[in-house]
Amino acid sequence: MGSHLRAIPTLLINDSTIRKLGVQQGIKYVHTLRVNLRTGLLIAAFVLMLIFAPVWLVLIAGAMVLLNLAIFMGLDRIRPGIPKKIAKGAFFVLFLFALGIGLKIFVFEIYRVPSNSMENSIYTRDVILVNKLAYGPILPRSPLEIPWVNLLFYPSRGTGTIGNEKRWPDKRLSGTDLIRRGDILVYQQAYGFHIVKRCVALAGDALKIDGGKVYVNGEDLPYAHTIKEDYLLSVTDRKACYKILDSLGISGPFYPVQNGSNTIRGALSREELVLLKRLGTPEVKEKVMAPYPPEKALFADPQGQQWTLDAMGPFAVPKKGMKIEINQWSFEVYGKTIQDFEDRVLQKKEDGYYDVLGKRVVSHTFSQNFCFLMGDNRKHSIDSRYFGFVPESNVVGKVPYVLLSNGDSGLFLKEL
Repeated sequence: MGSHLRAIPTLLINDSTIRKLGVQQGIKYVHTLRVNLRTGLLIAAFVLMLIFAPVWLVLIAGAMVLLNLAIFMGLDRIRPGIPKKIAKGAFFVLFLFALGIGLKIFVFEIYRVPSNSMENSIYTRDVILVNKLAYGPILPRSPLEIPWVNLLFYPSRGTGTIGNEKRWPDKRLSGTDLIRRGDILVYQQAYGFHIVKRCVALAGDALKIDGGKVYVNGEDLPYAHTIKEDYLLSVTDRKACYKILDSLGISGPFYPVQNGSNTIRGALSREELVLLKRLGTPEVKEKVMAPYPPEKALFADPQGQQWTLDAMGPFAVPKKGMKIEINQWSFEVYGKTIQDFEDRVLQKKEDGYYDVLGKRVVSHTFSQNFCFLMGDNRKHSIDSRYFGFVPESNVVGKVPYVLLSNGDSGLFLKEL
């Protein structure tokens, strides 16, 4: 029998086709790897947030991820072309705008320090990072407190001033930590006016300042090496003295005493004081104590006690639920705090103390926690010794780092 040979079809693949298939497989592989890597990073970040972050932050982050996925899926359905590019560009701009607002409200802010009240911890014109997650971010109480959005609510020129009325109730979200003694923090004293100080006493603490030393609950507060006090220095040649101080990196400030041509006054930290005493030039004469009456009015001046910057108390820092009897001493110490932050105006009369309705007031129970703040540069700081107790609800956040220091030879990213 004759045999039939069946023709076997051949698949002809040239070099060009092979290269094309290889490129397509490579692109597909890279795309798959990118998707898997992105998914893995998101899962890892979400797990870390579940462990370390507050619940509200996890929920917000989860909602943002889901929203972004939904928007990207919607954008993928748009046919390629100019409309799709415009939509992607607009979404990217809006995303960056929303992310920026969210970070400033919930996570951190950056400030430049205008004064030397916190030397030697923070110097004038230092740029600091304020961590809002530490104590929990304060939610905006009006559109004026929303970054960038508040520009839409500024009045036109000549139409009036910016108000500071609260349109939404006070609300602070949970944080990762509590305010602690020794923390350097930023608080809002008035709209748009923020101040950086160190917390020396918490709500419920008994505080006393004696001889410039701070005592909390009867114990001497640990003396931070950055705390500066004013001293009198004896010199023979001022210019030569200033050169020596400058060479040692001691910034002061220093200035001559009017009544003594051979005496200058300056602020020294504990380390700087030890260094000058060891060198012997210039000679440290004595520590400067604040006079009575003070040059500027303090937050309280109880009759017969002669309070100064270096001598006041003892008194208790107001705590939520703390009840005080209203008398002459407590009215002097707590009256302004009650009026400014407890929404209760007290009036002193011959037979006692009354509210605006004419009802006699014999006691007051505080509705919130307060703290007592001081600057490290003790004689050159406007702090709680002048303006009184600060409500914890006004504390914006903790200062963990100086991003760019004007002192310390321009140190970048200094941990506090």
